[in-house]
Amino acid sequence: MAEMVNSMAELTNINGKIPGIPGQKNSGRGGCHAGLHSARFAARALVVYRSLGQDALISELRSLLEYVDSDWPDLFYTTDLYCSVGNRLLRAGLGLKAYIIEKILHTENPFSIAAESMGTACLAGGSAGRWQAEAHDGSKDSGAASKEPDATSKDQSASPVLFGKALEEAVKSDLAKLQALAEVRSEWIRDAMLHLCVEDDAMREAVMKLPPWLGDNPSWQRKADGPDGAVAPDCVSEIKELLLKSDSWPDCAEKLAVFHRSCGSGIFSKYRSFVWRHVPAIALAGGYNIPGIHPAYQDSISLIDGSCKPEPGTTGSFIGVKSPDPVRFSDLVSYELEREEVILNTLHFLDGKPANNILLYGDRGTGKSSTVKALANEYHSRGLRIIEVPKGLLADFPLIIRRLAGRSLKFILFVDDLSFEDNDENYTALKAMLEGGLEIKPDNVLIYATSNRKHLIKERFSDRAGLASGSSDDEVRAADTIQEKLSLSDRFGMTVVFSSPDKKTYLEIVEGIAKKRGLEVDREYLHREAMKWELQYNGRSPRTARQFVDWLEANLHV
Repeated sequence: MAEMVNSMAELTNINGKIPGIPGQKNSGRGGCHAGLHSARFAARALVVYRSLGQDALISELRSLLEYVDSDWPDLFYTTDLYCSVGNRLLRAGLGLKAYIIEKILHTENPFSIAAESMGTACLAGGSAGRWQAEAHDGSKDSGAASKEPDATSKDQSASPVLFGKALEEAVKSDLAKLQALAEVRSEWIRDAMLHLCVEDDAMREAVMKLPPWLGDNPSWQRKADGPDGAVAPDCVSEIKELLLKSDSWPDCAEKLAVFHRSCGSGIFSKYRSFVWRHVPAIALAGGYNIPGIHPAYQDSISLIDGSCKPEPGTTGSFIGVKSPDPVRFSDLVSYELEREEVILNTLHFLDGKPANNILLYGDRGTGKSSTVKALANEYHSRGLRIIEVPKGLLADFPLIIRRLAGRSLKFILFVDDLSFEDNDENYTALKAMLEGGLEIKPDNVLIYATSNRKHLIKERFSDRAGLASGSSDDEVRAADTIQEKLSLSDRFGMTVVFSSPDKKTYLEIVEGIAKKRGLEVDREYLHREAMKWELQYNGRSPRTARQFVDWLEANLHV
């Protein structure tokens, strides 16, 4: 008996109530705003956007709603969840509605995947013919092969029109639920908490002093629209503004489909530049079978949509660059002919025409890397994304292309400062990817690499000495070794050379940079100081010219 009393005592809340005792009033739900009960249901009833439940803030908000609307709420635990949600909103710099909108736009799910490939045709509003046309266009853009499904695939997958009807219904239902969740106000939570401490004036006063969550002031939200490396800021701002002001999110489903068709889905709709990094491994919890979507894309998409679980080890992941180098082609002076080759090849790529992998090689500081970075800043609105792959992770190329295959976006894999030691085996992965591997590179992926060396693998005089050597320690087939080392650079379809500028070109670059910055300096003084700087520091190059102008601008404003 004593054990039962102790156990019941442990369950008493601040009001001294014990759950399960007949005749006791529900201390929590009686003080809840009606919207909390609806929001609690909405948080658990998501279908298309179900992976949002794994977001830390939404997960805590869901727990908070369940607890405050339960038969047995606890004031202290509710307070902890309330403050944690408020803290996460402050860290995000967004109100709850804007935060949920951000997640809707940039979460990978069956709707965003289908909309990226087919736009509004993925919904029931598109006829079967329109679906097929959009799907064909999407697969053409992404390099997917256009093939008629065989009888087996027809039996195993839902028809496009039936899938579109089901998808539209699920999307609109989820959007209505997410809008109900986004409408939750911190005042409602505090009112419910006040009901819990109705008999304790000190606790009531403490609850009333709890700070409210960030509101959804439109001017504040515009200040936090996105990172510097955001994709199509105008397009993103437009859809955010629409959802912030809309009274019915389900009516915005087609606008969302247009957004995903234009900007992509998941992390690729948020950033224009990425770095490939190793992170803790994740395992698939289930795949996709969406009509009209490239199978390679569906096989890999669960890795980045949240429907996965931790697993020992590491795997690669695309990490969005929030503040990429903002360089534009208009910022670069000289080397117009060299850049024109790169730009023209990239435009062919974006237009769905045949395009080549490119090796940009030449002297240091001549703008090779800046040329590639500028591509993302110029053409991200046309669906171009740049992914930098460190030289040490080149063996991940097969995994990377599987993650990118079938998407409607275009990707340039960027390898900076590429070179190999003669005993470095990483180059075999790059060789196979460029040409010769069993697994082909998809048509929506190109490789651009920069290097200070034309021949990317170091050669030694001893290699060539082996051709005529009689030493038993030298390789018998020395010519084969030389050919092996030369074959990598040959596999790039185009090689663009950036050479160090002569004196005249160097001074023209200095003048051009100074003019773009609005510096008014005597021409003779500018030339004289530029030559001094070149002799004292890194030699003639666009990088040296920029560093000199940086120094000059700082000293002119002293």
